[in-house]
Amino acid sequence: MECGLQESLVQGTILARVLEFSVWAQYNEDFDHVKSCSCTVKKVLAVHKWSNEVLSAKQSKTTAMARFILENLALRISLVLFILLNSSLSVASDSTQEANALFRWAATLYDFKYSNISLKWHRHPGNATNSDPGTSPCNWLGISCNVEGRVERLNLTNAGLNGTLHEFSFSSFPDLAYIDLSINLLFGTIPLGITQLSKLIYLDLSSNLLSGSIPPEIGLLTNLDILHLAANHLNGSIPPEIGQLTSLTELALYVNNLDGHIPASVGSLTKMRRLFLYDNQLSGSVPSELGNLTNLVELYMDTNSLSGPIPSTFGNLKNLVVLFMFKNRLSGPIPQQIGNLNVASDSTQEANALLKWAATLHNFKDSNISTWPLHPENATNSSPGTSPCNWLGISCNVQGRVERLNLTNAVLNGTLHELSFSSFPDLAYIDLSVNLLFGTIQLGITQLSKLIYLDLSNNLLSGSIPPEIGLLTNLDILPLLNNLDGHIPASVGSLTKMRRLFLYDNQLSGSVPSELGNLTDLVELYMDTNSLSGPIPSTFGNLKNLAVLFMFKNRLSGPIPQQIGNLKSLNNLSLWGNNLSGPIPTTLRGWGTNEGLIISILGHRNAAQRKLIRETYAETYGEDLLKALDKELSNDFELLFPLVCSYRYEGDEVSMTLAKTEAKLLHEKISKKAYGDEDFIRVLATRSKAQINATLNQYKNEFGNDLNKDLKTDPKDEFLALLRATVKCLTRPEKYFEKVLRLSINRRGTDEGALTRVVTTRAEVDLKIIKDEYQQRNSVPLDRAIVKDTHGDYEKMLLALIGHKED
Repeated sequence: MECGLQESLVQGTILARVLEFSVWAQYNEDFDHVKSCSCTVKKVLAVHKWSNEVLSAKQSKTTAMARFILENLALRISLVLFILLNSSLSVASDSTQEANALFRWAATLYDFKYSNISLKWHRHPGNATNSDPGTSPCNWLGISCNVEGRVERLNLTNAGLNGTLHEFSFSSFPDLAYIDLSINLLFGTIPLGITQLSKLIYLDLSSNLLSGSIPPEIGLLTNLDILHLAANHLNGSIPPEIGQLTSLTELALYVNNLDGHIPASVGSLTKMRRLFLYDNQLSGSVPSELGNLTNLVELYMDTNSLSGPIPSTFGNLKNLVVLFMFKNRLSGPIPQQIGNLNVASDSTQEANALLKWAATLHNFKDSNISTWPLHPENATNSSPGTSPCNWLGISCNVQGRVERLNLTNAVLNGTLHELSFSSFPDLAYIDLSVNLLFGTIQLGITQLSKLIYLDLSNNLLSGSIPPEIGLLTNLDILPLLNNLDGHIPASVGSLTKMRRLFLYDNQLSGSVPSELGNLTDLVELYMDTNSLSGPIPSTFGNLKNLAVLFMFKNRLSGPIPQQIGNLKSLNNLSLWGNNLSGPIPTTLRGWGTNEGLIISILGHRNAAQRKLIRETYAETYGEDLLKALDKELSNDFELLFPLVCSYRYEGDEVSMTLAKTEAKLLHEKISKKAYGDEDFIRVLATRSKAQINATLNQYKNEFGNDLNKDLKTDPKDEFLALLRATVKCLTRPEKYFEKVLRLSINRRGTDEGALTRVVTTRAEVDLKIIKDEYQQRNSVPLDRAIVKDTHGDYEKMLLALIGHKED
């Protein structure tokens, strides 16, 4: 019996271990499924019960030992399961805590709904600062987690964030190792909370609006490898505690307002490879301790107020490739030891390649690059150690390699055949436009794998576009305006990073490659004035970012693809001068809406007049005007609705308290570029003319500028232009309509539509003010301008409408 008992004991032990393993397996597969784990608990308890029944047969010493072993095994399994289940609940709650911390911070951002994260971070509808229980941020935009499900990386560079870091609870992210919040609109100071992140390796807050000093507590981040605080408004001195960051390999503090001395403790950062301190107000001597940074490859200290000698210890920097110390107050001799540093031969090779090409130009002496050191006795080689980085039209990267070749309009006459493009592996920008270059496009140019910008337009180049052009996969902009012929190679469809492609004014023929539909980043495509034939590819419907499509003056045939009308970003389409047939796609309905005309007609009307216009429109066209506008306007232009269509208070009463309050509100919204904000639109849409003028006067008195001048931040923004026109139309209609008249009566021909619209739709009292404004600004009476530029009955009608009296 004892042997049987031992056998049962072995079986029970094996079964218990199998069950123990299954618990671990269940945990690894999905530790959140408590229900599945509860089944395992039942199995463990069954083993425990079974062992009790077996052991109750004997009460011997062996039996007691067996009971002890099995009970401990069952207890052990139960304990493991308990720990794992609680661990899963803990991880889940940690994720929710991190999600909530992110939400609370996001709720403090000024333009959250316009930022890149607005549609990707899932806030609970009923609670803007908390997520659903169990929510994990691991799949949100810019968030990466470690294997435990804790946030490890936060990468929100160039995400349109506008706010501070004050409400960011860094303590909620103990595993955070990587933060990149560069290229945003973050302001305020660097919060001390960030120094609690003991695992932080990478921190980039550059290209923001941060102010204040660098906190000394930054020295607590001893695991930091990269620290970028560049291009902000930081002031004060560099804290000596920065020397505690002994793991740093890269420190960027350039383009700030830092002053004081460079602390000697920087010499402790012996792993440093790149140090950027330029464009600050640093003063005092250069610490000799910088000579300890023997791994340093690049050192930028230019554009400061550093004084004294260059330390001889710089001779220890054997790996140094770039040393920039210009625009300081340094004095004394250049240390002999600096001459011992390695001088790269790459610069000399690039200089020689440029000179060899320059020597083949027909008019080198008369060109703009005649300042290049091309010596008659040795026309194709430069002196050893020569760098072209300071030559006209040449820019180099931090390694001293040629990166940009900008020789536009440099009077160059020759070919590209002798330019050895293979000598410039880092070349990213080429602009040789507006010259007298002839011959074909050289295949060698397709070896430049880093090329982003290539402009060979307005030359005398001929031949076809080489298919190898498709190898330049980093190209962003490609203008090829010349005398090129042949087909457009399908390989152009491989340039998937392309945003602007200019192929107009050539002699290109054949069909338009359907592969161009692969260029989903394309914003502008100009193919007009060629001899292209065949249909417009339906694949153009994939070009979701396309804003401009010019294909006029070709030989295209067939229908306009329905898919083109689905391109939401498209705002400029020109297809005239082809052999296109069939109906215009219904998806193109709404094209040609004149938002400016809507402003001029409705913007200066009172509520009763607008009501009459709506009634007349409905009687004439059988459709409500607002519904018609709703179908025609989209995106930001929908904001014109309330500006020109909503109820507006009438009367001359003015509240100066309200004017002061709303002037501050308008300034705040403009400062944040929140032009579409509801409060911003409400002020302009509902206040009387008198109240708006009072608010705008208060705006100028308090902030020193006209509101419309502050709205001119981006002259290419069409919506801003219309918004400025609306403000002018609402507040100073005589100036607005004077400008419309001035532009409609010009040397290039009279715009009769605009001229008729202004004259026939203004009240008599308005026209008198407009006439006075016109004469004051143009030194010519309006009626004389009309007589000069119009004729016959049309002239007589306009003169009668403006109240002209015969002499």
